[in-house]
Amino acid sequence: MSSRRLAAGLALAAVLHAAPALAANTVSFVSVTGDDARSCAAPATACRSFQRAHDATSPHGEIIALTPGDFRPLTITKSISVTGVDGAGVFGGASRLVTIIAEPTDVVHLTGLTLDGGSLSNTAVHMGTARSVTLRKCAIRNFMRWGLRTTAVSRALIEDVSVSVIGSDPGLDLHAPTLVRRVVARAAHGSALVAGAGGVTVSESSFADNANGVDAFGPLYMTRSALTGNSVSGFLGDITSAGDNFIRGNGPGGGGTIINIGRQ
Repeated sequence: MSSRRLAAGLALAAVLHAAPALAANTVSFVSVTGDDARSCAAPATACRSFQRAHDATSPHGEIIALTPGDFRPLTITKSISVTGVDGAGVFGGASRLVTIIAEPTDVVHLTGLTLDGGSLSNTAVHMGTARSVTLRKCAIRNFMRWGLRTTAVSRALIEDVSVSVIGSDPGLDLHAPTLVRRVVARAAHGSALVAGAGGVTVSESSFADNANGVDAFGPLYMTRSALTGNSVSGFLGDITSAGDNFIRGNGPGGGGTIINIGRQ
């Protein structure tokens, strides 16, 4: 056998006997007893951090937290769902705790997470780029600047979320088309919510005990919501109202108009 044939045979044998590449998980698990050296593919092989689980998960997959605990800051770059249990989330450790910089066609879901900045982190969730982001049943608290920001996402849903004790910037700083439903925002040193040019619809929500309730730079639609006890003003800018909101006990500052269109 010639040396050329021998080399070709050895190369073929190496390919045939090579270990197959590990497939990404459709579901990955994290636990406070996990280890990032593991595969994350089953509860018994759970990893320790959200980032390790994200990197081990295929697009459109899911990360599941099995236990309460701090699973460390996360950068999301693809379609994925992250689901927590009571007490699971991210507790400081970075300027932004969750950063979303996915593709314009990607869809992201965050459910059941506690995001606590410990009065040291700037932002809980920065929604940079994605087609759609849903934040549901989450608690956001103790941030130096923003609770949540939307910038270049195509649309966002914020539902059943509490936002409290936010520093100098808005609790909810929304510059993309956003639906805010059953959200409670309180104790922001600035505005509880800022509505940018993308347009924001607020339903069944409460903004109380902030400096300002809502600040409308762009279209803001409100129904069945309350602005109460805000020390500087209840609202700034123009609100399109369904006529069923409760606005009482706010400071005398600010200015704007409530355009009452009634229920349709």
